[in-house]
Amino acid sequence: MALFKLGQLSPDYSITDCRSLESNGAVLAYVFTLNPTGYMVISAQEELPPLLAYSVNSDFSSIENNILQDLIIADLQNRGQSDSEAIRNRSAWQTAFVRDDYQQWPPEGYSPTGCGR
Repeated sequence: MALFKLGQLSPDYSITDCRSLESNGAVLAYVFTLNPTGYMVISAQEELPPLLAYSVNSDFSSIENNILQDLIIADLQNRGQSDSEAIRNRSAWQTAFVRDDYQQWPPEGYSPTGCGR
């Protein structure tokens, strides 16, 4: 999943490392370190959306007190999924390998802050 999504989002990048995000012994997601810079967070459960977060502009720090890591873990621990949402997410996993499914967000040129440039 990570390699396929990376090919869609940033084909010139590569994956250099992978580590798991865990809570109480359960793997919630995987963090992939990108080269030259960036990260991708992929869910470990098909009941959740496949791609949870990514950036090619900053790294996912493994330091203690990583607010993004804490937020992702808290979010994944507290998600109360309805059956219809779980079905929709499983479908997203099945269609994740279809290239027509990709959409850039925000759209390129949307923000003067450098997003999409």
